[in-house]
This record gives sequence, C-alpha cells and structure tokens, in this order.
Amino acid sequence: MTQRLSASHPPQLHDRWQRTVSYLRVSVTDRCNYACTYCAPVEGWSASKRAELLSLEELFEVIAVMVSMGVERVRFTGGEPLLRRGLTDLIRRVSRLDGVRELAMTTNAHLLDRFADPLYDAGLRRLNVSLDTFDEEHFERVTRGGDLQRVLRGLTVAREVGFKDIQINAVLTPELPQSPAVWERFVRRCWSEGWTPRWIELMPIGALQSQSATISNEVVRDALTQALGLRSTSERAQLKRGPARYLSSHMGQVGFIDPLSDDAFCSTCNRARLTARGGLRACLADDHEVDLKSPLRAGLHGPALRPFIEEALYGKRPQHLMTQGLPPLSVMTSLGG
Repeated sequence: MTQRLSASHPPQLHDRWQRTVSYLRVSVTDRCNYACTYCAPVEGWSASKRAELLSLEELFEVIAVMVSMGVERVRFTGGEPLLRRGLTDLIRRVSRLDGVRELAMTTNAHLLDRFADPLYDAGLRRLNVSLDTFDEEHFERVTRGGDLQRVLRGLTVAREVGFKDIQINAVLTPELPQSPAVWERFVRRCWSEGWTPRWIELMPIGALQSQSATISNEVVRDALTQALGLRSTSERAQLKRGPARYLSSHMGQVGFIDPLSDDAFCSTCNRARLTARGGLRACLADDHEVDLKSPLRAGLHGPALRPFIEEALYGKRPQHLMTQGLPPLSVMTSLGG
C-alpha cells in the first residue's frame, strides 16, 4: 500500500483505488458543549470515559506514523476539540513533524476566545467554524442552547491573533430557514468579516435525517451564482486541500461540499479519519474501521502500526453508499465529521 520512493521524493499513501491519502482528520474527543440537531440524537449522547479515548501520546504516535507514510495535512476535530485538555501541546508537537504542511481545526468556536492565541502560537493556521446562521434565535434552536455572541467573539479574537484562513461551515438543514435571500445574506455577512462561507449538504449520518429532507447544493450554487456573479476559480489546489469546490467573485469565495448531489464526490477523496477511541476510518460514511488502540496498548509502536493503517485504507470503498439508502449508523459526534 505504501509507495516506496527515493529519499528526494516524499512517500505517498494510497487506497486500493489509487487515490492518494494525504489528509488525516483526528477526533480528539467525542464530547461536545453543543448538541446540534443534525449531529447529536435528541435522546442525547453518552461520551466515552477517559480510559476509552486515545491518550495525547497515542494520538501523536498515530499521527506521526501516518505523516511518515505520506499524510501532509492534519485537521483536529471532536466532538468539540477545545474540550480536550492538552490539545495545544499536541498541536505543537505535530507542527514539528517533518512532512506536515498544514494544521487545521474544526470547532464550534464557543471556547475560541480563550484558546485562539495559544492555538496560533502552537502552529495552527486554519480554522473551520461550524456556524449555520447569524440569527440568534435560530442558532440557539439548531445548537440546542448555543451562544451565538460568544462564537462571534471567538471569531473576532481569532482574527486579532493572526488567523487569516477562517472558513464558516453551514449545514443545509431544513430546520433553519433556507432561501436564496437567506443564503445571500449569510455569504455577504461572512465576506464582510473576511471569512469564507461553505455550504454543506446535510448527510443522513447516525440515522438522524432522511435523504428526502436534504437540500441540494446545486440549488444554492445556482441562486448565489445569479445573485453574486460567482465564477469558477483555480486559486486553491482544491482537490488536495479538501472536499469543497469554490466559486468566487471580486468580493470573496464560496465553498460547496456536495456529498449527495455530486456523483463524482468520492473520486478524488484524499481523507482518512481517526476517531477519539482509536478507530481508523477510511470513509466518514462507512461504519467499518480498524482498531488502532488495541495494538498500541499491546505494545506495538511506530512502523509496527503500518499494517493496521494499510488495512483500513485497503477497505475504502470507491464511493459512499449514503445515496443508496445505506447511511452510517454511528453518531456524528463520535466520528469527528
């Protein structure tokens, strides 16, 4: 699975369909201080006990091995990653690994006002903030109690300490008002703050949503293209950085993540996911995972973990099955998104 190249070329990690896997999403906790309707079941979610989670040292060891195999970009997720003690120390260590080109985080930003400065100092440079609406009443409803003003304060502090690449992830949930006027106002608000908005199609993960409830990004893209004069852009190496496709105008960019409406969405997938409990998933939308925690705690380290990593990637499907009525049953909070 791992392609062996000369010392002048970095290693590359492939799945069996010859897609290069260069992007690792690492869930550091399955706890969250929000309970968003499209993420957490209404009956609640029981977070893992501390002993069930990978330690920070174990997380670092898996990341280091995968970087040595060709991973270049690491994103820290949760639950809410800022709830994990010692996270900034982990980020600092990962930032020093040879081969790491980018460190990012997905957060709800509730604690960002406190952590933005130490995160930046540790080497983090990209932030994706989950924020579906700028209406306080709607925000509180969809997050089940979130504090919009605190989130906005965190975003302000992040900009002040030096974060320049801040993307706002908005899920197209039918529980919020959805219309061309709503989408345009949202985009303009993001642009006015120097943020890049990204629309994400609602995925039926954890059996929370039916496919019939989803809104296609095609509709949003067409409406915003007409309203804002969007056009294709080649500014970003889009396929290497992540799943979003971007359109732009002279005012800014808009990203679209289309796992349901784009038949070719999986064809260039470069991602793998490490859950907080130590499962390595080759696909968010597939409940199959390979346990890395057991071999770690049995004394296997470094290169000895490679066969387990290769096994996980070998099991990666050519495409997800969510549009075929076979969504993953794991709760999104436990996966890291």
